[in-house]
Amino acid sequence: MITSRQNAWFQRVRNAIRDHADEIVIEGPKAVADAMAGGWTPIAVIERAASGEQRAGAIVFAEALFDQLSETKTAQGVLALFERPRTTAAELFAQRGKLVVALDGVQDPGNVGAIARVAEAAGVCGLACGPGTADPNHPRALRASAGSLLRLPAAVEVAPEELRDHLRSLAPRWIALVAHGGGELYDEPLAGALVLALGAEGAGLSPAAERLADLRVRIPTEPPVESLNVATAAAVVLFELRRRRALAAVPA
Repeated sequence: MITSRQNAWFQRVRNAIRDHADEIVIEGPKAVADAMAGGWTPIAVIERAASGEQRAGAIVFAEALFDQLSETKTAQGVLALFERPRTTAAELFAQRGKLVVALDGVQDPGNVGAIARVAEAAGVCGLACGPGTADPNHPRALRASAGSLLRLPAAVEVAPEELRDHLRSLAPRWIALVAHGGGELYDEPLAGALVLALGAEGAGLSPAAERLADLRVRIPTEPPVESLNVATAAAVVLFELRRRRALAAVPA
C-alpha cells in the first residue's frame, strides 16, 4: 500500500489531474468501467485502501492519500490513469452522421461536458473545441458528460478557420447560434452536413467564428429572458435537428 506523497505514482496521477496534457484521470468505478468497455486501456488503476475488495493489479493508496487526489466530494474509491485521446479535426465527420458541434470560447468544463452528453444523445459525430474552450478531458468535463466524452470524438485547440479547411471537401453549412438577430430556429431550413457553432455565454461567438457562418439562428424565448445557458441552448437546437432528420428518414 502506498502512503507517501513522494511516491512516483502519486505524483504522476496528481500531475495528470492538474494539467491533463498527455495523461488524464477518470474517477469512479462506473466511469472507469465505461472507459475500458469503450476500448480505453488504463495505464494504471488506483484504489482506495478502504474501498473493499481490490482488483487484480490495482495500485492501492492509503485512504488519506487517495482522498487528496479525488475530485468528488465523497471519494468513489477508484481512479484510473489513461493516455490522453487524440482526435484531429479531419476525423470528426468520419464517425457517424453529418453534424459537428464547434465550441468557441466555452470556458466552463461543466458546460463542455453537458454539451457532449447532449451531442451524443442527438447523434452528433464530434466536438471541435476552439481556442479558449475548456479542455474536454478536464475532470469536471468528463464527469458532466456522464460517459459521453469517453465515446464522442473531441478535437481540441481547433481554430474556426482550421476546422473549415479540414472539412472543406464535405462542404458543410456553418450555423451560428446567436442570442439576437438571425432567423428563428424553427423557421430556418437546416439539413445536410452542418457545423453548429456555439459561443461563450455573454461574449457569444468570436468574430472569426461569426465570419464563417452561412446562417445565423436564434432560439425564440419569451421576454424578459433573452438567452439560455449554452448547454441548454445546445440541447434545444440539436434535438430540433434530430427531429428533422427523423422526419426526413420516414418514407413518404
